[in-house]
Amino acid sequence: MSVSLPLVGLLFAAIVLLNRVGWILTWQLVLLTLFGMCLDRTVLATPVFAVVEWLLQGLTHTY
Repeated sequence: MSVSLPLVGLLFAAIVLLNRVGWILTWQLVLLTLFGMCLDRTVLATPVFAVVEWLLQGLTHTY
């Protein structure tokens, strides 16, 4: 998955910025991190990556 690493970095940056402005509290940040780690360990990781890659290809497709 060539898209997954930049996507993880982008989502991490968005979550950290949301935490800094106060829209996400620290305990919510911990829960988001744990949820992401648990999701990565399940069988849902492959379909989630496939959907994200499909969406990104659709949004960045040029004719």
